[in-house]
Amino acid sequence: MLIAVDIGNTNTVVGVFDGDKLINSERFESERANPQETLIRPFAAWLEKQNISPEQIAIASVVPKLSQTLATYIYGMSQRRPLLINAKVKLPLRLDFDDPSQVGADRICNAVAARELYHNSGEPLVVVDFGTATTFDILSSAGDYIGGIICPGPKTAVETLAKKAALLESVSIEPPSGGVIARNTSDAIKSGMFYGTIGEIEYLLKRIGQELGQTPQVIATGGLGALIAEHCDLFSAVCPDLTLHGIRLIAKFQR
Repeated sequence: MLIAVDIGNTNTVVGVFDGDKLINSERFESERANPQETLIRPFAAWLEKQNISPEQIAIASVVPKLSQTLATYIYGMSQRRPLLINAKVKLPLRLDFDDPSQVGADRICNAVAARELYHNSGEPLVVVDFGTATTFDILSSAGDYIGGIICPGPKTAVETLAKKAALLESVSIEPPSGGVIARNTSDAIKSGMFYGTIGEIEYLLKRIGQELGQTPQVIATGGLGALIAEHCDLFSAVCPDLTLHGIRLIAKFQR
């Protein structure tokens, strides 16, 4: 069995794999101030409940402090060092990027999983991940990672707007109660954030297709992926656990 850990800026998602099947997962806060209380203790309690002896633990992280703290705990508990995924480990694809070390571990995992699970030979592919940032990761028709795009995530944008604008409030990311034209401030913010995100994605996918000279297949993942996909026709598939599957595939590739 494998335990896959995806440490993001907002949440940490942990999954247990039996072979290629995800049998259980849990979500924790990625709180930097006191990781012992918000990550290590909850992770230890969750792991005890699983009553398993994992063959391997692999971590993909965009928060070095948290991954270092968790790796130290895992080594102290098991005397085994977890696999820390980055551009230097063996990968089943090529990172065609100016400096591969700048490609985040989560984006590497998304690319690997998308290539394995969705890529069709001769067709480019784009992964759109809705997290703290909205990221686009592009695979060539040959299945190589050729670059991407980073935008503020809608939750990040609305929280920033509420902090900077005295008369505006933070709202949930969802379609407004009416149409795009809102009749109150809360719905106006929801309209801008929700439909604005869809418009942003649509435009960027159009530009990506123009640069590639082909219309790519598009996969959505991340916390808002399923909700966004319900209100547009931009995605051919939604895979909420894509990053965890990427961790699994990279860990398997090391063996």
